[in-house]
Amino acid sequence: MVRRGAVFLGAALLMASVVPCVPADAAGRPAVRVGSEVEFPPYAFMRDGKLVGYSIDLIEAVAETMGLDIESSTGTWDAQWDALVAGRLDVLPIVAILPERRSLVEFSVPHTRTFDAFFVAKGRPPIHSLQEAENLEIVVMRSDAAHHALLERGFRGRLVPVATIPEGLALVAAGKHDAFLGSKLIGVMAIKTHGLRGLKPGPPIREYERVFAFGVKKGRRDLLERLNEGLLIVNTNGEYDRIYGRWLSFDDPWRKLEKHLLPAAGLALAVVLLAGLWLVLLRREVAQRTAALKRSSRALEALGRCNEAVVRAIDEPALLESVCGTIVSVAGHRLAWVGYPVDDERKTVRPVSSAGCDDGFLKEADITWADDERGRGPEGTAIRTKAVDLCRDLVRDPRMAPWRSRAARCGYASAVALPLCAEGRVLGALTIYSGGTDAFDEGEVAMLRELSENLAFGIASLRARSERAATLKELARSNAELEQFAYVASHHLKEPLRTITSFSQLLARRYGGRLDAEADEFIGFTVEGAATMQRHIDDLLSFSRARALERSIAAVDCERVLSEALSGLKAQVDESRGRVAHDPLPVVQADACRLQQVLQNLVANALKFRGERPPIVHVSARRTGDDWVFSVRDNGIGIEPRHFESIFRIFHRLHPKGEFPGNGLGLAICKQAVEAQGGRIWVESRPGKGSTFYFTIPARA
Repeated sequence: MVRRGAVFLGAALLMASVVPCVPADAAGRPAVRVGSEVEFPPYAFMRDGKLVGYSIDLIEAVAETMGLDIESSTGTWDAQWDALVAGRLDVLPIVAILPERRSLVEFSVPHTRTFDAFFVAKGRPPIHSLQEAENLEIVVMRSDAAHHALLERGFRGRLVPVATIPEGLALVAAGKHDAFLGSKLIGVMAIKTHGLRGLKPGPPIREYERVFAFGVKKGRRDLLERLNEGLLIVNTNGEYDRIYGRWLSFDDPWRKLEKHLLPAAGLALAVVLLAGLWLVLLRREVAQRTAALKRSSRALEALGRCNEAVVRAIDEPALLESVCGTIVSVAGHRLAWVGYPVDDERKTVRPVSSAGCDDGFLKEADITWADDERGRGPEGTAIRTKAVDLCRDLVRDPRMAPWRSRAARCGYASAVALPLCAEGRVLGALTIYSGGTDAFDEGEVAMLRELSENLAFGIASLRARSERAATLKELARSNAELEQFAYVASHHLKEPLRTITSFSQLLARRYGGRLDAEADEFIGFTVEGAATMQRHIDDLLSFSRARALERSIAAVDCERVLSEALSGLKAQVDESRGRVAHDPLPVVQADACRLQQVLQNLVANALKFRGERPPIVHVSARRTGDDWVFSVRDNGIGIEPRHFESIFRIFHRLHPKGEFPGNGLGLAICKQAVEAQGGRIWVESRPGKGSTFYFTIPARA
C-alpha cells in the first residue's frame, strides 16, 4: 500500500539562499550524479532497454524544475547505496528514511510512504508481524530498509541478504527459506514481472513504515536545499500528481474503493428510488462526506501555506504569527495559538502568538503544564507528554472544567493540541480551537501533526541561526579586541624595551672586562634577553598587522611575487648553500603582500630546518576545482604527524631555542594570511624525509 506525500516538508529550505556548488556541464547547467537500481518496479526498472519508473520521472521533473542536468548510473541497490555513502553519487531518488542512515547521507523531505509485507510460499500461514518472524529464516535485499529495520530491532532469526528482490522471492518460492520481507507493492510487481509462482504476500507490517525521500551525498546541503525546493514546486504545480497517477495510483486504496463504490452507488440509487428513507440516509451521508472533504481540503491548503511560511521565515515571531493566522483564515477554526512552557514553580504555559477569536480567553486562562487541574487541558497535556491531545467536546470533557464557561462564551466546542518537539526537547504546543464538536478527524489530525513537526523544526532552525549569528558576532568582537590589545601592548612596549636594550649595550661596551667574569656574564644575559624580547615584540606586531591589514585582491603574477620573496632570502640561501627551484607559476587573483609573506616564510623555514645535506626547495602551483593549490616542498628534517596542527599556532616551537632560531610565529602568520584570502594551509611530512606545505587561493573569475 502506498500513501501519497501530497504536501512536502519545507523546513529543510530554512538555510541561507542556495549557492550552486554542483559541477556544471558544457551548457552551464549544474550536473548531478544520480544513481538508481534496476529491479525495483514500479519505482525503477528497465523497459525496452530504458530505465523508467516513478522515482525516475520524479527526479527528472525536480531536476528540470531547478535547472539541473542528470548524469545517470544504474546497478544493484547495495552497490548504488555504497556509491552514495562513499560520495561517488550525489543522489539516490528512492531511499527509505531510517535513523541509522542519517549519519551516512542527507535526506530530502519525504515524497512517498508505503508498508512492507512478508512473502511466503503458498500453503504456509501468513506472517502478520516481526514478532511472528522470530527464529525463522528471512530473506531481505541487502542494505534495503527491511534489512536495516530488522537489524535495528535486534531480530533473533536468521537473515539471508540478497542482491535483488526477484532473487530473494525466487529463493522463498523454491522452499529454501521461510519468507521474504520487502515492500508489498514492489514484491507483487516483481512476482508479476518475473512470472514467479507459488508465492503469496501477507498483510502490511505495522511495526514500521517505509518513508521514501531523496538520499543526498553527506555534506551537500546546497544540493539538498535545491531538491527540497524542487519537490515543493512540482507538488504545487501538479506535476507530482501526474507522476503519481501514472505509476502508483493503481495501488491507492481510495482508487480501489472507487471500483467498489460505483456498483454500490447504482444499487443505492435503485434502493433510493424505491424507498424515500434511503434517499434521506444517502443525502445525510453525502452531506457528511462533503463536509469532511471540505475540512480535509482546507486543512491541506493550510498545511501547504504553513510549510511555505516555514520556508520563507526569517524570524520566530513572524513565523508563529503567519502559521496561526493561516490556520484560522484558511482551515476555518476559531482560534489558533502557540504557548511556550516556562520553567517556573507553577510550570506556566506562556502564550507567545495567537490568531482568531480570543475575547480575553488566553489572558485569563492561566494554563500550566504541571500534572494538576490547570495543567490537564490539551495544551498542558501535549507539552507534558510530548503527544497530540484531542478534546472532542469541551462541554462534556471533565478536564476542561477550569475553562468551560469562558470557552463556551468564545464559541469553542472542540480542540486539538500538538507538541512542538525538536531533537527530543519540547519547545511548546500549537493549540487549535474549533466551533464544532468532534471537528478534527483522523486525516486532519495527521496533517496538523505534520504541520507541527515542520513548525518545530523551523523554530529550532531559526533559533540555531540566531544563536550562531550572535556567537560569530561576539567572537569577531572578542578577536578584534584581542588583536587591538596585542598591537597596542606591543607598540607601547617597544619604547621602554629600546631604553633597556640601549643602556644594556652601553653597559657592556663601557664596563665589559673591567668587572669580574660573573658581572660580564650578567651583562651578557641582560643584552641577550633584551634582544630576544625585541624580536618577540617585532614578530607580535607583524602578526597583528597581518590580520589588521586591509585585504587587497587583484591580479598577481606569482613568478614576480616569488622572485621578490627570494630576493629577501638571498643571504639565507647562500649561507645554507641551498637551491630554490619552481615550476611555471600562474597569475591569480590574490593579495600580493600577503602572498609574498606566505611564500617567503615557507621558503625560509625550508632553508632553516635542514639536515646535513644542502637544502633543496621546490615551489609549484596547480588548478584543482575552484582553487589554486600551491606547494612548497623541501628535503629537510621533516615533522611528526602529531604536530601537523600545532605548528600553525602562535609562538609554538618544536625544537629548543638554541637549536634553531625564531619565535614560532612564521607559520601562524602564514595561516592568518592564507585564511584572510579565503584559503587554507596544511602540511604533509615524515621525519627525516622532508616536508611539503600546501596552501590554497580561490580561483576567482
